[in-house]
Amino acid sequence: MPLSELRPEWRPIKAWIFDLDNTLISNPLDFDEIRRALRMPSEGGDILGFIRAMTPTAQLEANQVLEDIEAAASARSEALPGAVKLLRYLASQADVRLGVLSRNHQKAMEIGLNAAGMAGVFNREYILSREHCPPKPDPAGINQLLTAWNIKPEEAVMVGDFHHDLYAGRNAGVKTILVRDEPEWPDAWDFHCTCLSELFV
Repeated sequence: MPLSELRPEWRPIKAWIFDLDNTLISNPLDFDEIRRALRMPSEGGDILGFIRAMTPTAQLEANQVLEDIEAAASARSEALPGAVKLLRYLASQADVRLGVLSRNHQKAMEIGLNAAGMAGVFNREYILSREHCPPKPDPAGINQLLTAWNIKPEEAVMVGDFHHDLYAGRNAGVKTILVRDEPEWPDAWDFHCTCLSELFV
């Protein structure tokens, strides 16, 4: 696949950082199920923030419940349209670095990547979970990857399907791509697509 097939504005990018669930893979994770299992208030809210507010003992129990649900859902993951094509193309470029940054936990991420046939695409040290850094929208994970690669923020992009991904990118000073049916949070993305295939011309 020649370089000219990638949209011109994305050809100079040297660092591609992806969210995982519902960006690269379709994960049937049920957040309402998680909230019920954790006895969260019915109005919802941020699950990880809810757990952080617990006592240390309660946090251990809640994290185990969350991780079990995440792992079970990840095992049923599939690659989303356009994801494999884009990753194969990017992996073929000698000067491009690839990473994954998720609010999920490490074991579930690895299960999901394996289930979707993407396990060999990413170097394991560049698959960052909530165990490695503060969760998005904190930019720490993006900054960690860019430092490891010695790549400047203006040479990088964060790709995701939710505002946590986009604002993490904004906070790190990198470009952002929203992969979602509707172009929500227009102040937070540089490019919107409904499928990763749209990054090609």
